[in-house]
Amino acid sequence: MDGQELLDYTRNDVLKDGTMPYLWSDDLILRRLNEAERLFARETYALLDDTQTITTQAPVNGVGVKEYAVPEGTLLVSSVTDPTSGRDLTNYTRKFIPNALQTAIGIPRSFTMDEATHTVRFFPVPDAVYVMPIRVMRLPAQDFTLSTCPEIPSEYHIDLASFAAWKCLQDNDNDGGNTKAAERHKTDWNEKVATAKREYYRYRLGQNPKFVYNCTGKRN
Repeated sequence: MDGQELLDYTRNDVLKDGTMPYLWSDDLILRRLNEAERLFARETYALLDDTQTITTQAPVNGVGVKEYAVPEGTLLVSSVTDPTSGRDLTNYTRKFIPNALQTAIGIPRSFTMDEATHTVRFFPVPDAVYVMPIRVMRLPAQDFTLSTCPEIPSEYHIDLASFAAWKCLQDNDNDGGNTKAAERHKTDWNEKVATAKREYYRYRLGQNPKFVYNCTGKRN
């Protein structure tokens, strides 16, 4: 669905706001729909990008650079490829980093992402210039418009309407404020996001009961 189709669906079928003068403007509904897409991408890691790279620096006077900024909009670096061997580096995210790796200089064999600073650390510290292919989970590159489509997979486009309706109905500054209806759409949205998370985790990691239990609201 493009932005116009999604806006029309949200207004007419979900908000039941098809008679002029409208309770909610097109701009407001479209803004809520874009907000929904960004949140959906953040919660589910739906947008996978394998076209990015990080270029390391050679040491200067024996001092190397181990931290590098990730591309704008990156939520998670899922893998980094060693350009010299084609193998994936070990991902030490949220794991103990051996002390020897933190001070050594050489071809990077492992990495970790610091979500607070949006940087990736390589271990050993790079000893030369390397163009490291990376795979990242990211936010949408830009807002969609009435004539463009959301970046998330098309089967989830219609789910964005639940979030938009929740936020519009929650707004008590207009005549459409309706707390009970807002809560219904909020519940619907949360259930749809949880379902999408389970689908993505299973697709990428298989039927791992412990992982699904920990990451998807304790539901299989």
